[in-house]
Amino acid sequence: MAPKTTANRPSNSPYNGHPNRNLWNVALHMANDYGFYHVCRDLLERHGLTGATEILYCELGETETPDGGRYTKTSIRHGLRCLSD
Repeated sequence: MAPKTTANRPSNSPYNGHPNRNLWNVALHMANDYGFYHVCRDLLERHGLTGATEILYCELGETETPDGGRYTKTSIRHGLRCLSD
């Protein structure tokens, strides 16, 4: 039997305590990029979760993190929630 890798893992299965790998990757990038982290925190303080999500989505669109995680409204909202906990 082959060892489990991310290639064998369904895209919607839990990953490192997050709902799936994409949400984990976007949250990880938001938390670990110093400048991006501060932009996200500032947007959360000024506009709340919904406003910050919309602003970031308009700026990022359907682009990707350096590791290939897709920025979607869902992944952005999840990453922002992780920052606000």
